[in-house]
Amino acid sequence: MGRTKNFFLLAIVSVLVLAIGVTVAYFIVRIEGEGKTISVDTANLKVIFTDTNAEIEALDIEPGSSIPSKTFTVESQTDSVYNYNIIIKDLVNTFVTEGYLQYQIVGTNGGVSKDWTDVPKSATATDTVLYYSVPLAVGATHSYTINFRYTYDEEVNQSADMGKIFSGSIFITEGTEDPNKTLVTKLLENNPVRLTVGGSSVTYEGTTYTPRASFDVTDIQTYTNAIYQTNNAEHGDTVYYYSGNHTNNWVIFGTCKSATYNCTVGDDLYWRIIRTNEESTGGGVRLLYSGSGSRTVGDHKAIATTTNALINTSTKFNNFSQVSSSNRPDRYAGYMYGTNGYEHSDIRANTQSSTIKEVVDTWYTTTFTENNLKSKIDTKAVYCNDRSYTNESWNSTGSSNNYFGAYGRLVNAKAPSYACGANTSGYGNYFTGGNDNKDRFTGESYTYGNGLLSDAPLALMTIDEAAYAGSKINSSLKSPYAWHYLNAGGASITGGTNWWTLTAHFSNSSYAYNYAVYGSTTYPGYLSGRYSTNTFGVRPVLSLTSDTLWASGNGTVDSPYRIVET
Repeated sequence: MGRTKNFFLLAIVSVLVLAIGVTVAYFIVRIEGEGKTISVDTANLKVIFTDTNAEIEALDIEPGSSIPSKTFTVESQTDSVYNYNIIIKDLVNTFVTEGYLQYQIVGTNGGVSKDWTDVPKSATATDTVLYYSVPLAVGATHSYTINFRYTYDEEVNQSADMGKIFSGSIFITEGTEDPNKTLVTKLLENNPVRLTVGGSSVTYEGTTYTPRASFDVTDIQTYTNAIYQTNNAEHGDTVYYYSGNHTNNWVIFGTCKSATYNCTVGDDLYWRIIRTNEESTGGGVRLLYSGSGSRTVGDHKAIATTTNALINTSTKFNNFSQVSSSNRPDRYAGYMYGTNGYEHSDIRANTQSSTIKEVVDTWYTTTFTENNLKSKIDTKAVYCNDRSYTNESWNSTGSSNNYFGAYGRLVNAKAPSYACGANTSGYGNYFTGGNDNKDRFTGESYTYGNGLLSDAPLALMTIDEAAYAGSKINSSLKSPYAWHYLNAGGASITGGTNWWTLTAHFSNSSYAYNYAVYGSTTYPGYLSGRYSTNTFGVRPVLSLTSDTLWASGNGTVDSPYRIVET
């Protein structure tokens, strides 16, 4: 494509607040400004804009050259937290191309940051928010640099932008909620403190937050405003998760369609947030089914003390009978499995659905009949039925136990992982020849998923997710602080019923085992491998897409998160 050399005329002037202006013209460039420090005082805060470039003159600036940055501070003068928006007042942006005229917010001393983003289009002067509702603590001062750029692309003719206008003034206004705020954004906003297991304590607004020391401690201190994070995931992306007795991860999504599933028709379905998903696999929020309750707005008492967080109270993970050596049960630890042979590759052939998968699939197709709700469910989310193995080689004769990968991670190493098939340290994988998608169950077939959940894109919680949440794999260590075990009243959310996870435990010539979570008060939240033919409860897990919009609520049982469903 032809190349055209573009030149700018930029006029940057400080007026009451920090003004910016850009006009693209031919052959000549001049940047000039009247730089000075201007203070804007209100009853609530002081904003000081500083333009250090008093007189700037430059010639022959092309696309790709820098545009002078603008700096300012926002200082609290209140006795409570103040929320403010960063806006471009009277924005005019008539540039035609996409992806070239951009801004970046760099905040320090507690100020927020935003990576390079396109400047919104506006044919007429319009106040445009760059960042919504930034919390400013008492006595705090946030510092900012806002950068602008018009990038150069040698493969694209950018001459359409010649003569176009970009102008406006950087301004601060009272904070408002972003009408396009996602659920992911809201939950991170409500939990600004990020902790790492075994990491350092964090001080936030006068409170010191001390993270749990390991994945094998009895007590787990839970704080308001704090969640945990880890990069120990499939692709090294940051994952945020709830650990301990969190009480602000409740979500309402969908309604009960059939009393067959332990609910009253028409009631809201309640979920609890397990974690965020990796950006590489769709992002979004992963939810654990947690019962149903009255759909009366503001009345959530029915769910606060529920003991019915199950769609089914007595389901086998898999129904099989041990008849002869030709019917070895190894395969039955799989959410799906092969029907021939004993080799590891046969066990992971995924030609037959497990008993519990059929239960989950039927519940989904009965419950989610509305397309507007189905469109919110992420089909790229990975549900890991980890059938990697701890042994050096798979014992196809069944003469000794074949332990699946989770046993090495959780029992031996106390190192859970969000990576499917991770080794005993929580990293990497066991699969010979590299990881593949046989154990990565997804609703959509793509690079990181097998697409075998296309009819019902959901599954179960994994043992690794339960361990991150606070469960233990040790009968001497109870787990009463794991949020997934508790209702809002502090009792078993399943009424004492054990429930299945998605994770395989071990197999031999006689039995297949899968991990379950104990719901009883004897071993609350405790994780244990059980015969796959045992009848335990079922709690589905699904994921909402990363662009699912937040509608209301702060995640507490009195104000659960609601999403924009249409």
